[in-house]
Amino acid sequence: MQKNILCVAVLLIFIGCEENRQAKSLNDIASIKTEINKKRELSIDKTQAAPSKYKKIKERVPEGECDRYFLAFKDSTVSLCCLEELYNPFGLLIESDISGYLSDYEISYETGGESKTIVFSKNQNMVRLVKWKSEYSDHFELFLGKGQLTDNDLTLLNEIKIGMTKTEFINRYFQFADSTIKKINQVSVCLDERGDSYTKYKFENDTLSRINFGVWEE
Repeated sequence: MQKNILCVAVLLIFIGCEENRQAKSLNDIASIKTEINKKRELSIDKTQAAPSKYKKIKERVPEGECDRYFLAFKDSTVSLCCLEELYNPFGLLIESDISGYLSDYEISYETGGESKTIVFSKNQNMVRLVKWKSEYSDHFELFLGKGQLTDNDLTLLNEIKIGMTKTEFINRYFQFADSTIKKINQVSVCLDERGDSYTKYKFENDTLSRINFGVWEE
């Protein structure tokens, strides 16, 4: 009799431990899901609500002033220099920032010579982050390699989005007259004064239709 009671007691203890283990496991899973959701919400807040940190670029700069970003307006193209948030609409030039926007894109790596490239791809969309070491320097440079985005599911820095109206895009960064906005088909932004890497915003039918990265000519 005592032996049977002992067996039942051991069995009850085992069942209790197993229930506690399963409950702890479920709590752990719930905790992980909560953290993931918090990070997603934080990422959405960061990507969709980030305000421009630059003053709007004026069509006509008042006498005695200069605009370090505005290079030229020729034909239907606005050319800019060093406006970081338009050259790189992903935040910082680091893998984690870019992957935060391109979370459902495939990631692959390319190496060659003194460079290493991280490639984010999905269908015809592609973004390349290039890490390159010059023979004249011990430091690595980071820039956007050749690629393009037509993905209208993405919302980039400062709420840039494929499919947004041209007027909405221009008004985020410029103080241009409506007559000027109508003439614009492209905004080109070079990384720095060397002018050897451009990000281009293309407009068709008065909407942002495509973003090209790593273009080596204006």
